[in-house]
Amino acid sequence: MLVQAFQEEFLLPYQRFSEAIKQHLSQTPTDLFKVALWIACGYLERELFEDYLLTDERSYFITHDEEIETLPLQNEWFWQLPTFIHQKLAQTKHQEKITTELIKKIRFEQASEQLLNLYFDIYQR
Repeated sequence: MLVQAFQEEFLLPYQRFSEAIKQHLSQTPTDLFKVALWIACGYLERELFEDYLLTDERSYFITHDEEIETLPLQNEWFWQLPTFIHQKLAQTKHQEKITTELIKKIRFEQASEQLLNLYFDIYQR
């Protein structure tokens, strides 16, 4: 009974909070990536925002990275994702493919400091 009371006490405010976020997103869809980051960090439940996430490839990717088979390595936004996302990806089956593409980018394109940091701080093993 105590657990049920505890759940009810915190579930209702969370539902109100998530509804307020949905309302905000309907008015300001450019904030979807920020909401996706909160989901990726575990602050929000992904299922409540699934319809919104389907509208943006980058937001969908960071919240569903464990389900993704084909990485968006050709998209520039992939390389600009936050460090904690790359740290997660470096622990997956995609690590070798990402590292290979990162080396290509460093070798054949003008290597930005961000790409070098990704390689040396996260993907180099």
